[in-house]
Amino acid sequence: MNFIKTIKKIVISIIGVILLLVIAIHLFLPVVDLPSPKGKYQVGTQLFSFTDYSRKEIYASSNIQRMLSVQVWYPTEEKFCRDKQPEHYMEKESCKNFERVLGIPYLLRHLASVKTNSYKEVPISNQEPKYPVIIFSHGYTGLIEQNTVQMEALASNGYIVFSIAHTYEAADSRFPDGVSIPFSEEQTNKLDADWDKYSYLEGASNYEYYKQTLDEKGAVFESLNVWRDDTIFVANQIEKLNTGEIMSRFKDKLDVSNMGVFGHSFGGATAGQVCAADNRFKAGINMDGSPFLIYHNLSQPFMLMTSSESKKSLIEGYHPKQKMLIVSVNNAEHNDFTDMTFLLPGVKRIGSDILGKIDGDKQEDIMNEYILSFFNKYLKGIEEPLIDNMRDKYPEVTMELR
Repeated sequence: MNFIKTIKKIVISIIGVILLLVIAIHLFLPVVDLPSPKGKYQVGTQLFSFTDYSRKEIYASSNIQRMLSVQVWYPTEEKFCRDKQPEHYMEKESCKNFERVLGIPYLLRHLASVKTNSYKEVPISNQEPKYPVIIFSHGYTGLIEQNTVQMEALASNGYIVFSIAHTYEAADSRFPDGVSIPFSEEQTNKLDADWDKYSYLEGASNYEYYKQTLDEKGAVFESLNVWRDDTIFVANQIEKLNTGEIMSRFKDKLDVSNMGVFGHSFGGATAGQVCAADNRFKAGINMDGSPFLIYHNLSQPFMLMTSSESKKSLIEGYHPKQKMLIVSVNNAEHNDFTDMTFLLPGVKRIGSDILGKIDGDKQEDIMNEYILSFFNKYLKGIEEPLIDNMRDKYPEVTMELR
């Protein structure tokens, strides 16, 4: 009898510990829905798959062509979204692959429960005849949806934004047919080794670090070229969507004469590479990415958004004569330039190098306002006091022209 009582006590204690752990995890990693965008439009979204038959897939062993998953966010109307539920932030399989990248199993499954403000495959708004186009690239082993807050902010203000999953180098590439392709560990290990080869030069001679890495023509150089070519290929597909050569709701709705490009981290580096290679892009933004642009002086307007700590090393990765607007944010870390700044408040509370001390809501506002103002100025020709007058709006932000 005493034995049975003892077992019951042990079981009750175990259940209690498990419940406490579950409560602690929910407090540390809560499910928080994305903030509502502030533009006049509701937001629609759709997932595309494009195959580049001119290029073979170099990161897979099978003899296939390069396939890309591309998600688009666009302006729609409230009447098209009634009685519909907004999309969730991530699929469960994407959460698992993202956890594999970070090495933290089971801790990010809650992201599949986060609600966005985007409605799947609803009609596009006809309030304007056409909308300027922007293409986004995630960070290395990042995600197609990692900056959804910025996608929704731009779409709600009259832009059509395409985000590319760079297959095998994204944490997860999710296709419309349900297929999910995880990142290639072999490729990411190869790039990390190449990235670290000249890391001893960082700080002492950042320019030499960029020079040696580019001149080596190793994995970093190769991936920069692949991502650049991915983006240019997607721009070509966007033109086909606009003419109707590819059937979609976007026929005659895409202002391909006013295209911009931006990205985070390696995607930010890609934005610069794309501007150097293709003058269809009228403006570009790098969000805290090592640029590798010492050999190209861009003619397009360009903005660097970065943390105050990273500013010097990133500036030295550009051509010495490169002109650009620099927006640096105090108390921000690298991943604060993604939705993680808002979605992982518990990580901020404990203090770590993953996320900085800046409030996540404020960081999202800073990114949204400066990105929107920059593209409004150069893609829509709108006067923007925040940019034009170098207006100090946030004490955390420093602006300068180079």
